[in-house]
Amino acid sequence: MENTGYYINLINAFVKHYNMCNETNKHMFHDIDEIDGTNDLLEEFYEHLGQFKESEEEDKKLFSPNDINPDSFEQLFGLSVNGKVICVCCLLIPLLDYIVEEIDIVKTQWKIIPLKIT
Repeated sequence: MENTGYYINLINAFVKHYNMCNETNKHMFHDIDEIDGTNDLLEEFYEHLGQFKESEEEDKKLFSPNDINPDSFEQLFGLSVNGKVICVCCLLIPLLDYIVEEIDIVKTQWKIIPLKIT
């Protein structure tokens, strides 16, 4: 599989985001005892993937925090790098993609902040 490293990093970034938001230290398969089992972390990841898949291309775009009107969106997330929000999106997956492609997820201080949740 050509993009295996990318997808592993995307999942790792989501797990880190999930743990920061929920003040936990779970891994992707935490508390899964059955082959077809699930957990809150996996279910939330699946929910964000579903939102991404069903969304229009416009919703997948990243914006500068100064270039949007938050009232135009039902939900909005911001990516903070070293304490400053650098971009925003109404979906989580494009922000995770940016993290994987553009920053060192281990050495850089980053956080995805829910700015508006409905």
